[in-house]
Amino acid sequence: MTKFATILLFSLPLFKTNVGILKKKIDPYGETYFLCLEHIKKYEKFSECSYIDNDGSVAIGYGHHLLIGESFSEPITKYQADSILISDFNKRIGVINRENPNISYNKTLCLSLFIYNIGETKYRSSTLNKLVKQNKSIDNEIIKWCHFTDSGKVKKNVKLLKRREFELKIWKKDEIY
Repeated sequence: MTKFATILLFSLPLFKTNVGILKKKIDPYGETYFLCLEHIKKYEKFSECSYIDNDGSVAIGYGHHLLIGESFSEPITKYQADSILISDFNKRIGVINRENPNISYNKTLCLSLFIYNIGETKYRSSTLNKLVKQNKSIDNEIIKWCHFTDSGKVKKNVKLLKRREFELKIWKKDEIY
């Protein structure tokens, strides 16, 4: 068992959408979950010391935004960053479970990835969230979230596009449970 998998086993809370999965004896924290964590690590990159993120907030590890009053002894290790990432991602899963309780596990993972990147507030007020709640296609809408404004001009960010395409693959992944 890898160090990352060991952290995972001792860090993951069960959430309500997984009860049926557990009854079928299918690992709810299987391959797709790990792919999502690795995807975050690929794009967020590891920082052992705090830094100012693109949105102006202070972050550390794999894009963990420090909460008011929160601090870490720096430098942090990759082991600590993995633990923080798991906790953060599971919080996003909890948000999606509350916002959209009737969607599948893979769709929950997709949207959890999305809000890990763009934030809960933006997601809650987004057209994407409205489409999910209406059980409509999100294909075109999620891809729109790869643009940014630079000096008044809207530009496409290739890395954000790759993140959105990965999220869409998770969304459309065949259900195994």
